[in-house]
Formats: sequence, structure tokens, C-alpha cells
Amino acid sequence: MLTRDPTNTLITREAFEPSRWDEALNTAAREDYSSMWQALSTATREAVDEGNLEQGLVLWFLADACSKMPTAPCWQKATKSR
Repeated sequence: MLTRDPTNTLITREAFEPSRWDEALNTAAREDYSSMWQALSTATREAVDEGNLEQGLVLWFLADACSKMPTAPCWQKATKSR
């Protein structure tokens, strides 16, 4: 399970391509933020269940952006430089 603020998992550029975010968006019922959020949230759960925490965090970050409610801790961690 991915916690709300995973402290030892960072988003990297390399995590975006294997996250299959584009495939997740293709499963959205409509082209609106709510549908995109739901599709990305489902993909997040699947990635985490498969043990892909970094990819799950990428999907979670994108889902938060689609929900129009990004949380400060997630946003700050995701954009923090290594």
C-alpha cells in the first residue's frame, strides 16, 4: 500500500515512461479531469500492488494534478531535486 507521503520513494524522469500513464488515460471513460483522475488512481493501485512504488508515485502525482487538489507534501517531494 502506498502511504500518503512515502518518504523513501521519489519521482524520477526514468519512472514516467514505464508508469504507463498514457495507457491509463486511454482507459478514461470521458475526457474530463474526474475520469482521468479515476483512471490514474486505478493504475496507481495496480502499480503499487505489483510492487512498482516509483511508478505508482508518478501515477499518484498525475492523479492528484487531475483532481485539482495536489497536496503540498506530495508536490514538494515530487519536485525536489536529487
